[in-house]
This record gives sequence, C-alpha cells and structure tokens, in this order.
Amino acid sequence: MKPLLALSFGLLLGQTPPSTSSLPPDADVQDSAAIEFRDAWEEALEEASAADTAQPAGGTVASTLAPPPVTVLEPAQVSQSQATEGTGGSGPSASTEDAPAQAAAPPETAAQQPPLTLQQMGEEVQRLRAQVQTLQGQLETQQQESAAVAQGMGQELTGMRERAQELERLRTQNLALMQEASTWLAAADQSLDTGELDVDTALAEADAMLAEALQNASSAGRGNAAAQVQSARGFIAQALDAAGRRDVYYARWALLYAADRLRAAHGDTLDQQGTSALSP
Repeated sequence: MKPLLALSFGLLLGQTPPSTSSLPPDADVQDSAAIEFRDAWEEALEEASAADTAQPAGGTVASTLAPPPVTVLEPAQVSQSQATEGTGGSGPSASTEDAPAQAAAPPETAAQQPPLTLQQMGEEVQRLRAQVQTLQGQLETQQQESAAVAQGMGQELTGMRERAQELERLRTQNLALMQEASTWLAAADQSLDTGELDVDTALAEADAMLAEALQNASSAGRGNAAAQVQSARGFIAQALDAAGRRDVYYARWALLYAADRLRAAHGDTLDQQGTSALSP
C-alpha cells in the first residue's frame, strides 16, 4: 500500500512517473506482493496517461486543479498545534493573552515580623517619652525666647512712645517761650522808639526765655531751631550793648535781626518732623 500512496501523492503534485511498461528487473513475479505491486503500477500508469491527455496545450495544470501547498512542521510545532486544537481552537493568540495573567501572579508577601515582647514595648515607650520630653524642652525654650523678644519690643515701643511725648512737650514749651520772647523784644523796640534807653529788663527777660528754648531745642535734637535761637540771643546782646552806649539806631537794628532769627526758629519748631539730621 505504501508504494501506491506514494504514487498517488506524486500524481497530486503533478509529477508523473516515467512512462514505462516494464517492472523492475529484480521483481519477483511469483510473489503475491510483487503481483499486487505490478497491478497497482499498471493502474497508476493508465491514470497518469489519462491525466496527461486532459492537460491544456500550454502544458500547465489549471489553478483550480492545483493541489494545496504542503507545509512540513517541526515536532515542536506539531505538539503546539495539537495543544491549541485541544483548547477549543482558541489559537496562539489565546495562549499569548493568558501569559500576562499568569505572569501577574501576586508576589509572595514578606514574612511578618514577630510581635514585640513586653520588654521591647517598654523600651519603645521609654524612647518615645524621652523624645516627647526633649520636644517639650525645646518648645519651652522657644517660648521663653519669644517672650523675651516680645518684652524687649514692648519696652522699646514704650520708650519710643515716651520719647515722642517728651519731644512734643518740649516743642510746645519752646513755641510758648519764643512767643513770650518776641513780646519782650517788641516792648524793648517800642521803648527805644520813644527815646527810652532803659531796655535792660525787657531784653534780659527775652534772653532768659531764649536760653531755655535753646536747651529744649538741643534736647529735642532740633539743630536748626537751636542755631536760630542762638543767633537771636547774639543780636539781643548787641542791642543791650548799643542801648548802654545810647546808640538807639544800632540797638533797634540789632533787635530787628533778633526778631527775624526768632521767627525762623519758631517756624522750625512748628515743624513736628524737624529739619535736623540729628532728630531721633
């Protein structure tokens, strides 16, 4: 049967054995197998001759009669194909889709640590208590430092407030002193205008008030006002000297300049911000 199958397979592939009517020289005509082989051989020759007669003139077989291609599979591929057919025809894609699911198996969990003993738990509690005490100490230190800073700032603000109140008091007092000194200077000028040379008392009162105003301006850091007051006192001294020499013209001229310096000092004192670089 094997020679017959091989011959049939060759006919399907379009291969015809060479036309010969003789059997192999070594065939045993007395053997039953040889007789059967001879009959199959002759039948195959007849079918091959009929197939050659049915072919077209071009010598090619129609594509519809061409046998399907035969693929030779390796043993591993055969086993894989059988496994695929056994799974219900899902094909290679099904096995490929199942691969990630198998690879995504959850990892083994790490072995759990044994529970702490009472001694270990006590040591852990002591350690936590020590940390809490340390943090409490740091917090108390920070609170003390913050309180000290706040107290210092409060004292500084209090000092600044007191200083501002003192400066305002000196400013108000200086304005009053300058105003009164101007009144005494005007009285002395009227006396000199009428020919009265006894102006020592009026000029002495004006100079005393300006001396106090000069001290207040220096304490308040009002350098410009202090300089103007000092200049006014100088002109008052010149007026006293001229009155003593009975030089009415020069005495009144000196009083005029003293009043001018006093007005400038009064204007600087009215400015609460001050015009000196030494102002606090």
